[in-house]
Amino acid sequence: MPRSARLGSGWHLRPLLDFERAELLAWAKQEHLEWIEDPSNVNARFDRNYLRHDVLPAVRARWPSVARTVARTAGHAAEAAKIEDDLARVDLAVVRAGLTLDMDRLDALDEPRQRAVVRAWLRDLRVPTPTVSSLSALLHDSRVAAADRVPVTRWPGAAVYRYRRHLYAVMQGEVGDRCGSCRAGQSFDLGAGQTLEWRPAIGAGLSRSRLASTVEVVRRASGERVQPAGSVHRQSLRKWLQQRAIVPWQRQAIPLVVVEGRIASIADLAYMQEFAAQPGEDAWELVWRGRPSLTESDFQNASVPGGGRST
Repeated sequence: MPRSARLGSGWHLRPLLDFERAELLAWAKQEHLEWIEDPSNVNARFDRNYLRHDVLPAVRARWPSVARTVARTAGHAAEAAKIEDDLARVDLAVVRAGLTLDMDRLDALDEPRQRAVVRAWLRDLRVPTPTVSSLSALLHDSRVAAADRVPVTRWPGAAVYRYRRHLYAVMQGEVGDRCGSCRAGQSFDLGAGQTLEWRPAIGAGLSRSRLASTVEVVRRASGERVQPAGSVHRQSLRKWLQQRAIVPWQRQAIPLVVVEGRIASIADLAYMQEFAAQPGEDAWELVWRGRPSLTESDFQNASVPGGGRST
């Protein structure tokens, strides 16, 4: 338990850690203080209370100085943890590439430093910390999986992917997955704080005259073929997404606007030749508000939360 730690925009301070309960209780009585006892503090069903009320008194009776010894040991452990965290920060500045970790640079570190760097990276991204076993699996699978594979390690609330020698962290709930119908020009809630909005335009986007009054917002299935405006040939949607370096786990999340069973647009990334507005024609441009990082470049050139851009 640290004496001071960041808490939101402020600090959480614990200036009385070096005092035992009996000392604090005696002082409070001497000063005629009034306080409120939390009834849960005497419930031995909780481990902390069982230790406090049943175990520690017996330990103190046998070894009276145990509290001071444990406090001193805890202080040494805290100092060691601070040194480890400082070293991890130095290593992280070298290993991090935007929101990702460069596997080639990570592999240059020994395993204890690798683990410390990954933990520091996930903390910066506000991703839930993995268990020791999950962290070990993450490093092992990322190291041994074939180059053409995309190994993933999952734990509650998060997942980490290895893709083209970089590690990518994804939090649960970052990607919207809602589908349904909407009127052309009507904002559509995609979930996860994202919306698909329609902006009036002239000669750019989707032709109003070629749109039905109601369109469908769907997610990629399999086998779709597309011909974006300006393209000579049709091609598979899968190949189109690959060519634009969209990372595999995000490809399924991209919303498609469909008109009478035909793809009209790939979110706001591309409009299909069949539905694209001609010069001077009334049109709708799509805007994917809250769009998550999609491409390798998006991830690797993004700013780190609470810091600058890291390369």
